[in-house]
Amino acid sequence: MGMFSTLAIIYRENGVWKGLYRGMSINYLRAIPMVAVSFSTYELMKQTLNLDTGMKV
Repeated sequence: MGMFSTLAIIYRENGVWKGLYRGMSINYLRAIPMVAVSFSTYELMKQTLNLDTGMKV
């Protein structure tokens, strides 16, 4: 089975939104807190280790 035939089966059985985006909300519930912790930890460690490069963005 190829990619296009698999997509056609998913589309026929469930439609576009239900079939192709099933499970995305659960993934967002996992990913959003992970990214928030990563960004805040990065900034905290950058300040703690005094790694300010002085470059203006």
